[in-house]
Amino acid sequence: MQKAAQLIVVGTVADVRDLDETNTVLWPSCKFVGVEAAFAVAQVLKGDFTNRTVALHYYRFDPQHFRPPNGPSFLDLKTGDTNRFLLYLVADGASRFAPVSGQLDPSLDAVRVFHPNSVEKQWFGSVDGIFTKGEFIDLNTNATERLYIRYGPISDSGIELERTANNVVVWRAHVQPLGIEHSKYRHEVRVRIEDDNILVTSIGAEQIYEVHSLKTGAIISRKVEDVRR
Repeated sequence: MQKAAQLIVVGTVADVRDLDETNTVLWPSCKFVGVEAAFAVAQVLKGDFTNRTVALHYYRFDPQHFRPPNGPSFLDLKTGDTNRFLLYLVADGASRFAPVSGQLDPSLDAVRVFHPNSVEKQWFGSVDGIFTKGEFIDLNTNATERLYIRYGPISDSGIELERTANNVVVWRAHVQPLGIEHSKYRHEVRVRIEDDNILVTSIGAEQIYEVHSLKTGAIISRKVEDVRR
């Protein structure tokens, strides 16, 4: 979804209005009404976009509260909603956009509430190359999206993962340390990306395997094992 999106922004709902448009082909035996929501843009995470607002085109059920069994997951946006939203968009005509995931299930992923608490407090104030190391993985070819990795190579420091887009922090998460005051071994860290996951290996007094979501930074799994040397 990150790659497919032409524009990724964070914004708040400024206005929502029904369009003079109906659709009868999205779902069998159902009629949907076109809707346009204007978002006040707070951050641009991907794309060359300088406008203060972005127009999102989507659909709602008609009648409003009708829901077919196992039907589409449409958006339910309200004017004045104080939530901030993260939008993954593609062009839909000359002046508006649509959810990158398509019109049937945009609320599942492409347009969702943005949680600022996904940016955890920073652990490492500086990187000196000796007591704290810093590395990064470019997530696209023009280096505007990166995954930063920070850790202490001679301490049980844990690992900091930070995803940025156009120098804006999208999320920050951590691999928790073992809790050993003085590690007997050097701290080796290996990070790779597989599909939409980040695979982290931390080797010190014990070996930690963690998997995090590339999209949100959320931890998916953690395993700690003895180290064979």
